This record gives sequence, structure tokens and C-alpha cells, in this order.
Amino acid sequence: GFPRYDRLGRRNPLDPFTMGFMRVALAGLFGLPVLAWAGRRGLAGFLDKDVWILAFLNAFAVTLLHIGMALTTASKTSLLINVNIAFVAILSVWILRESLGPRQVAGVGLSLAGVVLLATGGDPTSLRGGEATGDAFVFTSAILAAVSIVYTKRLLERHHALTLAVSVLLMASLPLAASMFFLGGPVALVPTDWAVMLWLAGVATLLAVLLWTFGLGGTGATVSSLLLTVQVIVAASLSVVLLGELLTLVFVVGGAMILGS
Repeated sequence: GFPRYDRLGRRNPLDPFTMGFMRVALAGLFGLPVLAWAGRRGLAGFLDKDVWILAFLNAFAVTLLHIGMALTTASKTSLLINVNIAFVAILSVWILRESLGPRQVAGVGLSLAGVVLLATGGDPTSLRGGEATGDAFVFTSAILAAVSIVYTKRLLERHHALTLAVSVLLMASLPLAASMFFLGGPVALVPTDWAVMLWLAGVATLLAVLLWTFGLGGTGATVSSLLLTVQVIVAASLSVVLLGELLTLVFVVGGAMILGS
């Protein structure tokens, strides 16, 4: 089984399988008004086998990510998941036929370097605490996420961004429900846990996915993945504001590198 407490002694109320299902399923349910607004167009995704493939791909990536997060450190998770920038760049050239000039290549390298700085705090020894198995799960999830970004870009050629996003969430909840049923554990959420879960589902998942999918339709896959690295800056900034962590020179330099990319 998975530990009920993390490395810092904080309680883990959910196992990775239950966490993945609840987060995605609730987000999909919250998004039902979008499908109602679209009318018959909202059902098109459910009739497209490629959308189903994307949904199952996302479900697998989400499951691997949550398993990996339970088995490795937060810094290594942040670093490994953002490595997908490189994979997106490669797949964009290979599959989408996007052209990457010297500036785009430099941007990918600069962003990756900034992510490394922020994830490690400038101290490579901070990466030693992870477990190899957890690292492998997160790294595989990052590769699948890169494939998902490119696949989504292709599907936007024939589906509306908002209905595609909600359809994928609802479809992905089906395999996630199966993994929760066979591999998940009991749900032990207190009211504050439910508040966090609703925030994760409604804002951090549904709203974020809607905005990202809509934006992806108007930009390249590589540029989209570069913009996603800003989440590392947001996470570090929240740690300073909410958790009282120190604002260091490494944070300023790493953040500037990501924004500069």
C-alpha cells in the first residue's frame, strides 16, 4: 500500500488511484454545463475514437504522476514533469511539422535550466531523496503528457477546444474509476480535505484545462509547453507567500530564466 503520511509527516488522506479519479471525475462533472451550452456539438467527441485514445492516455499519465508523487520528493517531481518540454519540441517537429528556429531551441534550453534551478534550489543534493521507482513513474508521466499535448493539438483541428477538454475529462474518469475500484483504498476526507479537493477539481483542473486547451488552439505545442513552466514560478511564489519560505537569489534567477524563455 501507499503511506498515509508523507516524508514531512503530513497526512495523506487519499491514495494515488482514488485521488486521480476524484479530481478528474469532479472536474468533468463541473464541466457538464459547457457540453450543455454546445448542444449536439458537445457530443461529437464521444463519437471520435481519437478523443477516447487521448482520454485514456491522460488517465494513464495522471495515475502514474500521482503514484510517483507518493514515492518521490516534490523537487524531483517538479523537475521530471517539466522535462516534457524537450519531448514536446521533438514531437512537434516530427508529427506537427512545426519549425523550431534557434530562438525556440534556446528558449527550451533556458526554460529547462530555470526549472532545474527552482526545483533544486541551486543544490543538486536535494534530488537525492527520491526513490528510483517514483522517479520512473513521474518521468513516464512526463513523456505521456508530451504526447498528449501534441495529440490534443491535432484534435483541435476538428473539435472545439472547450467541448474537447470536458469530453476528455469525462472519458478519462472511466479508466480512473476502474483503477480506483481495483487498486484504491478508503476515502477518509475531513471537511478541509473536501475544500481542497473541490478547488483542485474546479480550478486547478477544469479551469486550467479549459484555458490551456483554448490557448493551445492559437499557438504552437512547443510554445504552449514553455508557458506551462510558469507553474513552477507560481508554486515557488506561493511557498514564499503562504508557507513563509525565503525569497532567494536562486528563485529570482531561475524565475527570470523561465520568463525570459
